[in-house]
Amino acid sequence: GLFASSFAGGLAKIDENGVTVILDENNPVVQKITSIKKTRDGLWMASYGTVNSLHLLKADNQLSSFSANNVAGRFPFKIETDLSGNIWMLLSEAGGGGVQIFNKEGSPVKL
Repeated sequence: GLFASSFAGGLAKIDENGVTVILDENNPVVQKITSIKKTRDGLWMASYGTVNSLHLLKADNQLSSFSANNVAGRFPFKIETDLSGNIWMLLSEAGGGGVQIFNKEGSPVKL
């Protein structure tokens, strides 16, 4: 299936059975989704303007949230993964810009 998200509308899965809302706009954990990335570990999501700005939704619908280790990390606008499974969050200039890297367990990586 295909996942779709919006800054104010939550997260949905689209497949041959139609559209299934997974997280709606009233979900207090994940709001203002700016980027999603599907990996073997699950669906990673970045949310804007919050301390817990990285989230992992596993296949069993267990949702884990992770916090960045600096203020700029509260303002991600895109996430990508590398061959080691690390998650790279590109950060908005609104919070100072930069990159925040997490390992696949959700812990910040120091370069």
